[in-house]
Amino acid sequence: MMSSTFNSTQVQDNMKDVDETDGPFDLSMTVVLFFMSILIVTSNSVTLLAICKNKGLKSLPNRFITALAAADLLVGVGILAMLVQKYARPSTQWIECQYSLAIVYSSLNFSLFILLSVALDRYLYIVHPFVYRRHVSPRLIKVSITMEWLLASVHGFIAAYLPVSGGVETCNPLFAFQLKLVQFVFPAVFTLVCSGIFVLYVLIAKTAKMHWDRRVHRLLDIHNTMLKSRSSGLKTIADRLDEDCGHLVTRNLDKIKLGENVDVTSSSGVAEKSNPFVASVNNNISGNSEVKHVLDQDVKEQEVKEQEVTTAENRLKEGTVTREILFSDVNIEQTAVTLQSDVKTVRERHQQVNDFSVSVRSLRWLKLTAIVSGLFTICWTPIMVDILVSWIDPLPRKVTYVFSLLGIANSAINFFVYAIHTKQFRQVIVQRLLCR
Repeated sequence: MMSSTFNSTQVQDNMKDVDETDGPFDLSMTVVLFFMSILIVTSNSVTLLAICKNKGLKSLPNRFITALAAADLLVGVGILAMLVQKYARPSTQWIECQYSLAIVYSSLNFSLFILLSVALDRYLYIVHPFVYRRHVSPRLIKVSITMEWLLASVHGFIAAYLPVSGGVETCNPLFAFQLKLVQFVFPAVFTLVCSGIFVLYVLIAKTAKMHWDRRVHRLLDIHNTMLKSRSSGLKTIADRLDEDCGHLVTRNLDKIKLGENVDVTSSSGVAEKSNPFVASVNNNISGNSEVKHVLDQDVKEQEVKEQEVTTAENRLKEGTVTREILFSDVNIEQTAVTLQSDVKTVRERHQQVNDFSVSVRSLRWLKLTAIVSGLFTICWTPIMVDILVSWIDPLPRKVTYVFSLLGIANSAINFFVYAIHTKQFRQVIVQRLLCR
């Protein structure tokens, strides 16, 4: 009873401040609040429509986004109802305004609980992926969202109906946090929930960084292994080509020595051009058609080998050599098979590491949820600080109204955050606008 009397006195004191305030400021704030509530209702309705009508957006994490958009939508609806009850129907009973106020309180509480659930969902998905896969299901998410709605509604309606305060003048969204019970409960809940969200995201960031470093390390290992194996294979090719050319020259010299006392009257013009030594020897060899034929054949083989060596060297310099073209013998094919086996082994190890770091694939969605949580904290922290300060020395009412307006504006921001960071969401919105 003492609490109720104290709350009623507090409301009456604040009403005196309201009466002393100039009319233009109240009118301007009301107009801004009206258009902001229209924006909140429109943007969140579009968000719900886009998610419900597109199968690609119906993922497990997006269920929380859907619930958050519904909570923001109710904030806009509740504010519109309070404005209508205050200005369009001044004879409205206080109990009707309390109902709208309870909707606003419940929606704000539910937004806090949803953001905490999103942080917990990402924490399990990244830090404990096997636990997430084993236990988290669409049914569990639906049950958790329903329980959060019930808890937020109980909290919101108690905060709106328990304080005994009279006068329809209090039906003002910007005055909603001036009741003593609300001033005590909301900052406490806000501080606890935001602290939990902050701790969870810090743990997520540490784990994600560790997994990312592992992934980069594994990718570097794969890259180095492939370069090392490729370099070894190319070196083997060059050595074998040099060895083949050496054997070819040795055979030619041996065969030429066998015919050194034979006079060869003519030789291949191509051989003379490509090998001056062979041309000079041919001039001193007697005419022996069989020896000459063997010599010409060997010279042609040497030309082919030299051309292959030149081509291989050029392709090695350009970095365009491929194992499929140059690895022609059995040993080189075995080297290629070994290389593929090594790369496959490294990739399997890399895949095993990825099983423990599945969160790396969802960093974009994690960034989106972190931004949404951060914006909520930034928008609502000023009014919570103002509530705490009001216990000692209340700030001017205009400052309180501006802080309240900033917190309410958060319900209209999330739509633009989704549109900026989610390409598929933008495409769905454009298709709906163009009626495709």
